[in-house]
Amino acid sequence: MVSVEIDEEVYKRQIFHQPCGNVTLHHDDLSSFVATNDFERVRSIFWLDNTGLEYSHFETFVTLLQKVGSGSMIKITLDASTGRFSGKAEDVKKKISAFREKYALVLPEADATPPLDNYGFASLLQKMVRVAAERALPADTELMFQPVSSFYYKDGQSMLTVTGIVCFRQEAERVR
Repeated sequence: MVSVEIDEEVYKRQIFHQPCGNVTLHHDDLSSFVATNDFERVRSIFWLDNTGLEYSHFETFVTLLQKVGSGSMIKITLDASTGRFSGKAEDVKKKISAFREKYALVLPEADATPPLDNYGFASLLQKMVRVAAERALPADTELMFQPVSSFYYKDGQSMLTVTGIVCFRQEAERVR
């Protein structure tokens, strides 16, 4: 088991509260950790526990999917709150346009308008996770990301969590 944390204070707290000796703690940026390690030989479990919403979260997810082997489980959590689109009508239009530009590579449709309700926005994020997974593991590769659960919840802010297993395409039905 490995825990990767960039925030110095959180990392120190993890060292103090380390639950068991078989958890290896790394003070590092997750995208750097993923980019510099090889996970193909072992089944891995990753929780990309993001508290915000940045394009880099999708990039890390894509990189990770391309590096892990069959049987690996990946869980990604993203901020699904729509407060980022609040403001006057003209500001909302600008924010939506900026969102489309920033997330163009993972939007299900180039002109997708983000819903302004949290549940609808979480649904769009779920589709964006699917697009990112398909970018990482296109239909002509032997591996795929098979979602096994997805849920939207509020723990102070609206969040979306999608969990899936990387598996061989011919095993997808069994995994489901």
